Amino acid sequence: MLSDDTRQAGARTAAGGTTDDCGTEADCGSRADSNITRDCNSTARCGRSADHRSDPLVAALTEIDRFLGAEGWGLPARLFALVPTADLLAAEPSLVGQLSAGSPDSLSSVEQEDFHGGDHLEQTLSAIAWPPTVQGVAVSVERVFLPDDEEASIPEDPDRAAEYVAGHPRRQDLRVVSGAMRDGSHFSVARVLGHPDELLGAANLVPSLEAALLSTLDDSGTDDLPGPDDAQPDHSGMEPQ
Repeated sequence: MLSDDTRQAGARTAAGGTTDDCGTEADCGSRADSNITRDCNSTARCGRSADHRSDPLVAALTEIDRFLGAEGWGLPARLFALVPTADLLAAEPSLVGQLSAGSPDSLSSVEQEDFHGGDHLEQTLSAIAWPPTVQGVAVSVERVFLPDDEEASIPEDPDRAAEYVAGHPRRQDLRVVSGAMRDGSHFSVARVLGHPDELLGAANLVPSLEAALLSTLDDSGTDDLPGPDDAQPDHSGMEPQ
C-alpha cells in the first residue's frame, strides 16, 4: 500500500507527458564537478519523432522533470520507481481520481523518500535491486558545468575543479532526469537553469548514469543487495530490495 508520505511525480500518470518542448541540440559543456557532466554527450538531440513522443519512458521522465521544476533548484538526487499506471490503480483504487491510465503501457513514478545519493551517485545505485513489480527506474541529479571554451582553465584535481566550476561567473546549472526499463531501453532529459523553456533529451545523453540505472534492474546476482541505506519500504512491492 502507498504510505501517506509517498509522493507521486506530478500526482498523475506520466502518460500525458511529451517532449514537444525539447530543444534540438544540447552542448553539455566542459568538465564539471562530477562524472555526470563529464560523461554527457556533446550533442543531444531531443526525441521529436512520434516514437519518442509516445514512448512511456520519455513521457515519465518529462513528467518527473515538470514535477521537480515546480520545487525549484538546489535539490538533492531523487530516486523514482516506474510502475505501470494500470497496476498502480489496481493496487490503490483510491488513486483513480488522481491518475489516468492513458495508454495501456503508461507509467507512473513513485518517489523513494529515503534515498540518499551520496557523493558517488553511480556507486550508490550499484547497491540497489528492484522487485519484479517495478518495471523501470529514474533518478534526477543537478550539476554545474562551464562552456567548452573554459575547458583549459579547469584544474585537473577533482576537488579543485569542483570548487573552480562552482564559483565561476560563467557556471551553468543543469538538471538531468535519467531512466531505464527492464527491456533495456534508457533515456535522459536535461534542463539548463539559464534556458528554462528548453528540455533536451536523448538516449545515451548520460551513458554512465543510464548504465547504472540499467544495472539496478538486472536480476542476476542481486538477491543479497540492500536498498538505499537499508531503508524500510515506503511502498509495498515497489521499493528497492
